[in-house]
Amino acid sequence: MALRVLSSGAVTAADLPMAGLAARMRMPDGWATVPDMALRLESQLQSALATTERRLGRVLLRRQVTLGGTAEGGSFIALPVRPVEALVSIEVDRGAGFEVVSGARLAEERIELPAPLRVGYALNVVIEAGHGAWADIPADLAQVVLLIAERGESGDGTLEPLIERTIAPFRALRLGRRV
Repeated sequence: MALRVLSSGAVTAADLPMAGLAARMRMPDGWATVPDMALRLESQLQSALATTERRLGRVLLRRQVTLGGTAEGGSFIALPVRPVEALVSIEVDRGAGFEVVSGARLAEERIELPAPLRVGYALNVVIEAGHGAWADIPADLAQVVLLIAERGESGDGTLEPLIERTIAPFRALRLGRRV
């Protein structure tokens, strides 16, 4: 069953390493007092976080994520993001409006349904995904977010090979047809 990310919970400025990015960019003390500087750094970090998550199919900061798609038949739903901490809800539209599916459970990186679904049914899935707070993110992935944010601010294209080498071990390897 092919799902895609429809939306995810908001990431606030308090969740982001604003001071870490400022230090990495060698900004002087008092950078936060410069008008709109905090908003600019927050915007760069939000963009870098979204870019990293999209490239890797991972959710870095823990939050609720809404997935949607259509059933391809069967009793399992492969999840397009990881790490998944909890299954919040599943709704299926069998033609008469969405109804909640009970008895589904999280099994590794997929959802096991109590009964098979027919091809073409619409699905809405809400999961709790992510590593946790900023301190819980693997150090290499946190570094990548800061590199992308720095690159966005400076326009430095020479960081791209370093970014690619750093995220390579975290990429999902998917074999076979749609997973």
